[in-house]
Amino acid sequence: MVSLSCAQCHGPADFTGDSFLSAWEASTALDLFSQLQKTMPMDTPGSLPPQDYADIVAYFFRANAFPAGKGELPTDREQLKLIRIEQKK
Repeated sequence: MVSLSCAQCHGPADFTGDSFLSAWEASTALDLFSQLQKTMPMDTPGSLPPQDYADIVAYFFRANAFPAGKGELPTDREQLKLIRIEQKK
């Protein structure tokens, strides 16, 4: 679940719909995970455990009605690289 600290600077429109897809379509879950790790939270980038970043990516996917996987989103970089961010056809 996205933490309350995220909500201090970001609203749902920042990570849903066209704004999310225009920024991330054709990327991978690893791209998004890595960007979050490098830049968030703004005051202490990279300070969250890897599972928190994976949970945020999963939250974004759910908020955009992407299909769920069989389990939790992994934190393994090789597995995240295999998950493509694509608009539903």
